[in-house]
Amino acid sequence: MFNEKLEYLLHEKAEEDRRLQFPLISEVMDRWIAGRQSTRARLTVRQSTDLKRYYLMVNDDHPLCDFSPENVTHLIDYVEGIGNAHYTVNKRLQELQTFLNWCYKLEYFDRPIKIDRVKVVAREPVILSYDDERKLVKRIKKLLKINKSVRYKTTYRMQLRSYYMLAFTGMRRGELINLRLSNIDMKNDIIEIRGEHIKEGREKDIPISPVLKTYLEKDLDRRKKGEVWFLDSGRGDHYFKFADNLTAGFKKHLTKLGVKGIKPLHGFRATVASRLLNEENYDISHVRDLLGHSDIKTTLGYKKKDLPKLREAVSSLSNGRKKK
Repeated sequence: MFNEKLEYLLHEKAEEDRRLQFPLISEVMDRWIAGRQSTRARLTVRQSTDLKRYYLMVNDDHPLCDFSPENVTHLIDYVEGIGNAHYTVNKRLQELQTFLNWCYKLEYFDRPIKIDRVKVVAREPVILSYDDERKLVKRIKKLLKINKSVRYKTTYRMQLRSYYMLAFTGMRRGELINLRLSNIDMKNDIIEIRGEHIKEGREKDIPISPVLKTYLEKDLDRRKKGEVWFLDSGRGDHYFKFADNLTAGFKKHLTKLGVKGIKPLHGFRATVASRLLNEENYDISHVRDLLGHSDIKTTLGYKKKDLPKLREAVSSLSNGRKKK
């Protein structure tokens, strides 16, 4: 009896020592997420929390040192299984890669661990037509006019502000949510994208177009004293706590209008990029600077194939035959 108890205690001590030396992945993820809360946008922290939930749902908890490619496969199968496209799967994998890189930096691993992404088929971006935009603005203005509820009127006013800012600058939704009124320089017709929450830490200046300037002159004139944000509640704080709340509103509008295949907020950014590259033929480096892409390949994704030129190129292939 004594020997059995001693053996049990020794086993428990060995397990405790192992746990101290090799902590559970859930505990390490908690430390990682806690550290991100002060340096990352709320949406990013939320995505990190979702990653932890998904990972533990399909892999259960285990010592960090037991991490294996099989765990990644389980995560991919689950995220795909709940109806997500490969692009979304890769976003989850990128988040997991960020976590593993953090672990290596803190010497939880003795070597870096690289995760392969799911192969994504490159598709041309779906954009809004001019008619789609006109209908969208008309719908929001109509709802703003007929609604008597202060809450709904404020929401539709915020959506109208969002439309003009997104459709005439191509900025990201996170940049819109965190845009301060003090960063809108009407004197020099510049919008300054600043702050610790901007993507990749890339500050930039966006010129204000004539259409946007006309809207802003009226909108800024109606602001209440003490407002701080472009999408301000009227009390100096954010009206939309998360960008997802704004996304849901635009998704509802587009659904009602029968517009399909458009990402509710990113669709404006894609539309701006596509029009500048394909209709206006602006230099791709200028479009990259406007959008704030770190890699010009990302900007190239919005460039359509020039079919007439491709036909001309194919027609020049003679295979040694005499051209007519």
